[in-house]
Amino acid sequence: MQASLVLQKAGRLDASTAELASRAGRFPFHLLAPLDPRFGARSLPCWGHEGYWMIPTQWMPVAGFMRELDPAFARDMAWAWDQLGRPMEDHHDAGFSERAILHADLLAGLPPKYVPERLASRWLPGFGATMRAHAGTPDELYFSLRQGYMVSHSDANQGSFVIHAKGAPLTTLSIFQYAMHQYPEYIKLNEEFGWHNRVRFDSITNNGGWPGGGIASNVHAHAFSDSADYIRAVGDYGPQRWTRQVMLMKSRRAGGMDYLVFRDSFRSLDGDAGKLQQKWWYLNTPGEKTLVTAAPDGMTYRSPYGAQLHVRFMQPATVPAELRDATGTGPVYNHAARLWQKMGLPVESGKDTGIQVKQMATVTGFGPIAAGQDIIVLLTPAREGEQLPQFELIGQGVLRVKTGESTDYVFLGVEPGTFSQDGVSFTGVAGAVRVFADGVHLVMAEGPGEVGCQGTVLRCAVPATRVFPKASLKRGVTEIEAPPHSIAFKFDRAGAKAEAVRPGVTKHTFDGGVAYEFESPEQIEFNAGGIKFVGRRGGVIVDDKAGTTRMVC
Repeated sequence: MQASLVLQKAGRLDASTAELASRAGRFPFHLLAPLDPRFGARSLPCWGHEGYWMIPTQWMPVAGFMRELDPAFARDMAWAWDQLGRPMEDHHDAGFSERAILHADLLAGLPPKYVPERLASRWLPGFGATMRAHAGTPDELYFSLRQGYMVSHSDANQGSFVIHAKGAPLTTLSIFQYAMHQYPEYIKLNEEFGWHNRVRFDSITNNGGWPGGGIASNVHAHAFSDSADYIRAVGDYGPQRWTRQVMLMKSRRAGGMDYLVFRDSFRSLDGDAGKLQQKWWYLNTPGEKTLVTAAPDGMTYRSPYGAQLHVRFMQPATVPAELRDATGTGPVYNHAARLWQKMGLPVESGKDTGIQVKQMATVTGFGPIAAGQDIIVLLTPAREGEQLPQFELIGQGVLRVKTGESTDYVFLGVEPGTFSQDGVSFTGVAGAVRVFADGVHLVMAEGPGEVGCQGTVLRCAVPATRVFPKASLKRGVTEIEAPPHSIAFKFDRAGAKAEAVRPGVTKHTFDGGVAYEFESPEQIEFNAGGIKFVGRRGGVIVDDKAGTTRMVC
C-alpha cells in the first residue's frame, strides 16, 4: 500500500495494481469495532495475536492513491482514520500517514453524523464474518467471528468471537498483543482452563490446536438483512465436525432489543456417534469475577461502562459453570497509549507512547456438556433496567422470542427441518418469522426452503428477506429463484460406467480413473474413497493416467 502511494507520485501506478493494493486496506475496514470507552475512539481487534490497535498504516496512504480511482472508498478510508482518533504514529507506518495528511481534506465534504454504507455486515472469506446492527449509533451492535482456513498468526482462536454493544466492549480480545505467549497469567489460564469464546472438546486443557479447524474451517453460509443476519461456521476437531450457527436479530430502531442466538452442533466425521466427545462452552469477559453472576442456566456480565450481557442456555436447560480470572501487566504503545491516558485510565508506569497497564479478564466455562448434545444459547446485550426478551424452546432448534416490539420465531438446524405452529411455518435449515404490530418479516437465512405466516409463504432457493404489511397477509406463495451462474459439472466421458452410490451421488468409473458427481436439492455430506464433499452440486474427476484432479463445487 505504501509502495502504491510512491508509485502514484512517480506516475507509475496503473489502476489494476492500485485496486489490488487497496484490497488490503478494505479488509481491516470491515473489522472496525464501535466507539470503545477505553480509548474514546473506534478500535480494531487484532485477531491474529490479540491486542487492540488504532493502526495508521493504511488509512491515509490508501485514501491517497485511490482518491481519483474510487473517491467514495477514499473518503471512507479517511473517515475510518478519523474514527480511530486520527493516528499518526506506529512502527509499521514508517511516516507514510504524515506524508499523506493532505488527503484529510476528504473529511471536509462529509455530512454531519456520516456513516459509510460499507460499514455493514460482511463475510470475509477464509477469515470469518462481521455482523452489525445500527452502525454508527451509540447503540451499535458489533459481532466479529473468527472462522477460516487463513492462518491465525499465533492463536488457536478458530470459532471465537467479539461483541461490542450498548456502548461497551462485552467480550473482547486482550488489549495486549501475543497474550497467549508473553503473559504467564494468561498462558496458565488458557492451558489449564480456557480463554477464547469457543468450544473445547474432551478435556478443558484441549485448546483445539493451532490454527485449528482443518481445511474445512470457514464460514460456509451467510445472509444479511436489516431484520436479521446469519452465519454458519464449520471446523473439524478430533473425531467431530463442529458447526456454529449464529443469528443476529435486529430491533427496528437503535436502542431497541437486539439479541444473538447461537446453535453449536456436533457430528461424527466417520458416522460413528460413539466417538463424539464431551465439551465445554466458553465466554471471556473484561474485568474481574465480581462483574459476572453465574446461574444454572447461564450468566450475566455487568460492564463497568453500564452495559450488560445476559447469557441464557436453552439447550441443555441447565449446565454447570465455573469462573476463573487472571490479571496481566503489559505494554500499550503509540496512539493507543495516548488515547488510554486521555481517557484517564490507570497507568502502572511509563508515559506518552509507551506505557504499562494492568488488565483483568474473566473466563466462564460451562460444562462438561454431554457428547452428542447440541447447544443453543441466547446472548442479549442490554442496559440497566431494560426489559429483556422472553424466550422458550418450542421445537428442535426452534425458539419463540417475545420482545417489546415483536414476537420472533427463530429456526436453526444443521439439517433441514419442518415446523408448523401458531400460524407460522418453516421448512429448511435456518430462518426466522418476525411478527410486528404492523407487519411480518419472513427471513430465509439459508436456502432452499420456505417460511410462512398466516398463509403468506416465501419459497426460496437462496437466502432472502421480505416484509409484508399486516393488511396484505393472505394465502399465496412468493418465489425467490436462484440467480444464474456459470459453474456447472457434468460427467459424460464415453465408455464410463455409472453407479448410483446414494441419493444425489453418482460414481463414474473409466479407464484410468474415477469421478463422482453430486446433485441434490439439499446439502449432502460425502466422505468415501478419499473423496470428501459438502454441498448440493459439484463433482470430482481423478484421472490417474493424466495425473490430474478436477474439482467443482
